[in-house]
Amino acid sequence: MKTWSFLIVLGVLIAAGAADAATYRWMGPDGVVIYSDRPPQPGDLPKAAAAEAPAPAARAGARGAVDDLLARSGFKDQVAAIADRLRTEFHRRHGHLVAPDMTLAREISSARLRPEALYEAFVVEFAKRIDEERMADALVWFDSPAGRKIAGLEGRAARARDGAAELGRFVARLRGEPTRPERVALVQRLDAAGRATENSIEASLSLLRSVAVAVAPYLPLGQGGAPGEVEGLIKRVRAQALSQTRRMSWIMMLFAYRQLSDPELTQYVEFAESGPGQWYLDAVGRSFVEAVGAVTRGAAAELVEAVPPARWHLGPEPREAPRPAASL
Repeated sequence: MKTWSFLIVLGVLIAAGAADAATYRWMGPDGVVIYSDRPPQPGDLPKAAAAEAPAPAARAGARGAVDDLLARSGFKDQVAAIADRLRTEFHRRHGHLVAPDMTLAREISSARLRPEALYEAFVVEFAKRIDEERMADALVWFDSPAGRKIAGLEGRAARARDGAAELGRFVARLRGEPTRPERVALVQRLDAAGRATENSIEASLSLLRSVAVAVAPYLPLGQGGAPGEVEGLIKRVRAQALSQTRRMSWIMMLFAYRQLSDPELTQYVEFAESGPGQWYLDAVGRSFVEAVGAVTRGAAAELVEAVPPARWHLGPEPREAPRPAASL
């Protein structure tokens, strides 16, 4: 997801907050809301909670059932790669840091955004959404030949070390050999059934929200520091991102499932559109967004405590030179 516009806005606000006389608002350690003509100083904000595993699922049986489903669906095998990407995205949000500050930031992300923490937060959320009948039907699907093949493809794609380069070659081929419309229609149905584009955006926004909320006390009221301003910013970024992200989601699906025959991909689409498939994809999507928020809130709070935003050097993300668009 392209979020360079968010970084520009955040960087400008931080710079403005350091330069202009303004009013700042934050909640102190005792829960009292404080207004001041300066941003918070060390000790003014509540300490970030320790990086601990979230509370276990309410029922031991629920935990076991969720673990089993996530293992058979292939999701569990993808968590390490997902956590690695989440750490990368987290560090893009604070921009360039001098070496000692970057060392602190990496120590924080290594503790807060480790695969085990993300998986535990995900399981807790998923356990809240269990539907035993539909879970049983979903397990039947993932145990089928098509289900096992798809889980394997998704796992290998997540773990591939040269995945970015291979995707680049795939996109380059699309420019000369556009995908058949029937194949494109299948991935469009799959995207719609699982709300893949929307969930991808919401997970990214969950990370952005965590950083923006943590930074808000250091911004003047009216420039990002007032209640409601963060959600206004998130709403604008969401609107910009949707059109930019959907086409890329389709390309990613064409790439991930390129080894599936049309009948195999059709089976996956039909599962995704079925009752059990809708339950599974909805539970995964919502749980993932909540889990990202849970782990990044603590990471962002600890980061601003260790490295105040005045020391962040934010700017637009590097952008590649324009290239001809791939044809689907």
